Amino acid sequence: MKNVSPTPSPTAPPRMPRGQGRAFRRRAPSPALSQAVAEALVGRVADLRGLSLTVILDADPQAYRIGYGEVIALEVLCNAAAAASFRLRLRLRLQPGVRIGLVVSDDQTLVYAPVSASIEAG
Repeated sequence: MKNVSPTPSPTAPPRMPRGQGRAFRRRAPSPALSQAVAEALVGRVADLRGLSLTVILDADPQAYRIGYGEVIALEVLCNAAAAASFRLRLRLRLQPGVRIGLVVSDDQTLVYAPVSASIEAG
């Protein structure tokens, strides 16, 4: 059996190598985040002008009571997303019931199962 590479469709746009003339797109749904992670995300958006970040969190108080994250992290992201300098590059979306973590970065995907602090402590 021959190893044949797929032929791109004539209508498909050409793929550019990473970092050459294209923006970095990131999506990160998760139940909640810690303050350190929220601050790191905001810091990266400030550092990389071509970075577009969408964060999807569960804003339900139950997610924070269970221990999936810290309320201060939600405040950090809300404040940064509302700032004029971040308005188009950092988007915060709220989705009730999110209990799985997912990071989509350009054409790479990572799925993980966050563990709540109440289970870790038990």
